[in-house]
Amino acid sequence: MSVPVSAAARKNPMDKDAPYMYYALVQSAGDMDFDTLCHVASKGCTITQADISAAFYAVVEAAVLGLKEGKIIRLGNFGSLQLSVRGTGAETKKSFSVSQVKEARIRFRPGGALTEMLPNLKYHQVEPRAQKKKEDPGTSDPGDGSEDI
Repeated sequence: MSVPVSAAARKNPMDKDAPYMYYALVQSAGDMDFDTLCHVASKGCTITQADISAAFYAVVEAAVLGLKEGKIIRLGNFGSLQLSVRGTGAETKKSFSVSQVKEARIRFRPGGALTEMLPNLKYHQVEPRAQKKKEDPGTSDPGDGSEDI
């Protein structure tokens, strides 16, 4: 089992006149949908696919409740979920108001089971997938289908 990567041309954001450099870009090998995930998980234990699915949905509902209360959701070796917010600043602590919060996001921090896999990954090179081009034909785009940063 290995991760497919392709060579992707990128411009240097600090020097737009510099030539393109090629960097590794993970190419998706497809999706694993929820039903497949539950099916695969059920093969490694005594719980049925339906039970895994039901438990997962219950965990998601519980996580939503916890996040709404401002709690960090710790999911063991899988990782944790936590809210973060963005908004406008106030000149003083006294002038700050929660009405300045403009957006909330959920941050996922992978746990040990996920991070410990990373140093042991194997890779194999593939051709890049065709993507919509941002630039017109005939420009300095190297034509490998990658997007500029």
